[in-house]
Amino acid sequence: MLALSTNDHDSSGLAENISDMSEYSEDEILFQIKELELEEWYKTHPQLPRKIDKRVLKRFIYVNNGNLEETKRLLELNYKMRNQYANVFIERDPLDEASKQYLNLCDIIPLPSLTKDNCSVVLYRLRDRSVDKFNFIDSVKCFFMMLDTRSIYDEISDGEIAVIDMSQCTLRHVSKITFSLLRIQTKFVQEALPSKIKGVHFLNSPPFMENVLRLLKLFLNSEIIQMMNFHLTNWDKFYEFVSKDILPLEYGGKAGKLCDLRNIWLKRLKDQRSYLMSPEYWIIDDSKIMKSSSSSSSSSSSSSSSLSINNNNSRLIKNLQVLNID
Repeated sequence: MLALSTNDHDSSGLAENISDMSEYSEDEILFQIKELELEEWYKTHPQLPRKIDKRVLKRFIYVNNGNLEETKRLLELNYKMRNQYANVFIERDPLDEASKQYLNLCDIIPLPSLTKDNCSVVLYRLRDRSVDKFNFIDSVKCFFMMLDTRSIYDEISDGEIAVIDMSQCTLRHVSKITFSLLRIQTKFVQEALPSKIKGVHFLNSPPFMENVLRLLKLFLNSEIIQMMNFHLTNWDKFYEFVSKDILPLEYGGKAGKLCDLRNIWLKRLKDQRSYLMSPEYWIIDDSKIMKSSSSSSSSSSSSSSSLSINNNNSRLIKNLQVLNID
């Protein structure tokens, strides 16, 4: 049986709280209708993971501006890629020795507030220059584990901004990048992530930055390349994109010490270990595709699901009329 989960707290649907309809705006009500429709669609596709967090489901709807067909396509692509590259997305543990070593070596820290343009910001930086400790597969796995953890904590934003501090990076680090893994990482971020890239900022750009850029151009589309900004020692332009109010003290900001922000997210990563490792949230079963397709046209359960969502929509529309919302 498929289950919609909130992982650590209940998030009841609008249909179960009809008496509170007056508390919602028109856009919020219409978004809730989309949620109900997508939940019903998800339940009738047993090949998808048995569970999905409702907060994650909302992200997929939001990034597609409520277009449910595009949302379904993105959901299916997201899970398809995760299962195609299970060594990156599924065979993972935030507390294994490889992950702990990498997270002691590098920071992947979502900042505590959104930008003035309603964008989320994630700060990436090496804390230790030791090249021997740097392993690219571990960096990619930790990168996606942190993004998956953040997706059930942070509020939904209008886009993503990456801030990459290059001060501890050397050419020897760059030489350890595996092309096949970089291709997987960039393809997923550009095509399967339930979020839009809005900017990439490199701080303390080193002399070999041109080499890095030539490498990235092999895998990133031109739109993202054009979003890249390079900052040396003068960060005035950078602060126009990411204000000091949301940056750590070490970056001239007012959002607290970097070590405190790091500890918050390392704890969250640890707390969500079971979520990150549970097959129920990530594994697809392609053997159920045909079974699902054939049964959907004849089974009474499918009719019941359709009737249920139609009834939910009818109740919501009726309440819209009561609220005098066209």
